[in-house]
Amino acid sequence: MRIWIALSGPIASLPPHKAKVRFNEAEHRLDLAARRIDDAVHIWNPTTIPPDTPYAVALRDCLQQLICAEASRQRDEIDACWIVTLEGWRESNGARAEVAAARWYGWPVLPLDHAIEHILAGVQPR
Repeated sequence: MRIWIALSGPIASLPPHKAKVRFNEAEHRLDLAARRIDDAVHIWNPTTIPPDTPYAVALRDCLQQLICAEASRQRDEIDACWIVTLEGWRESNGARAEVAAARWYGWPVLPLDHAIEHILAGVQPR
């Protein structure tokens, strides 16, 4: 299965180093799970956006990633798109916007541990 995953959680409310560590750990855990079953998983980590990027520009870049992923899914270049939420996402305006967009597209929105379980089981969440 070819899966595109966007990590979503608080960034602007955390010190840049702490946000990067949290997102990188989540990315690493998802990547390890995908390697165990040999699935092709692409993970979008928003902390790759430079920390001095204005908030509105960073949010635009994150939402643009979701739009491009959905276009790839519709062209059958990937099989599924997921949003994987990190702790505190409900308190983040940006994460809530990403989750709303994902739900509008009909994508699964999963906490990190559930996403890993679905990858390891080879099951597409609903």
